[in-house]
Amino acid sequence: MPHISLTAALIGGAVMAGVIGSVVAVMLPALQLKDIAVSGLETLDEHAVREKIAQGLAGSRFLLVPRSSYFLANTSVLAEDLRRAFPAISSISAKKTFPHTLAIAVTERRFWGIMCNDLQSESEAEAPRTAPSHCVALDTTGFGYESSPRPQGNLILIVETDRAILNAGEQQIELTLMDRLEILRGGIQEATGQEVTRFALRERSPSEIRARSADGFAIYFRRDDDFVNAFRVLKKVLDAEIGNRRDELAYIDVRFGNKVFYKFK
Repeated sequence: MPHISLTAALIGGAVMAGVIGSVVAVMLPALQLKDIAVSGLETLDEHAVREKIAQGLAGSRFLLVPRSSYFLANTSVLAEDLRRAFPAISSISAKKTFPHTLAIAVTERRFWGIMCNDLQSESEAEAPRTAPSHCVALDTTGFGYESSPRPQGNLILIVETDRAILNAGEQQIELTLMDRLEILRGGIQEATGQEVTRFALRERSPSEIRARSADGFAIYFRRDDDFVNAFRVLKKVLDAEIGNRRDELAYIDVRFGNKVFYKFK
């Protein structure tokens, strides 16, 4: 029995020493994440990002263990917190290097255009609504990642909608529709020789897309259309019937196959 008691005491002492050693290790200043490297930032404010990282590492767990401990800092949670705080982040990784380094690598979203909810719900003239509009910046996937002022001029692509609410941090245009819009941009430029400056997407007209070229006239398409044929018909009408009167053109409607409608101002 004395032998068993001695063994148990030795085991208990070893366990206790291990626990104390672990607690001491996670609390050692030399093992706290204090060298923070942030890479990949382009438009985001580095000071704001570092401040958010500091918040994630501040404080203690269980009123004792520092959150900044190399052994206990949760890089997955930290990365997800940063992604939620900064919707302009497309992807992010957080990696610890012993004994006290944390490396944050960020990839920002690629700007594609601005979406604004300034269309009248039932306006055929696409007149601006009387209430102030709200705009969000879109990336190449159709995700609205931050609020934006409404751009002036034709240098930035604008997507107009009659949607009542636009919130940053949400998917605004589904990816399949974004692919269709990109096809339209290329095809319209080839057919007209001008860039697309605006798209109009109405929730009450979900089967159509309206585009506007830098020439100023609108072009109506079906969302599920064979765009190749629509581009061919568009170019043919512009060359054969509109000619040098493009500046007088209000719209061209190519939603009905080879049957085209257009109107002058």
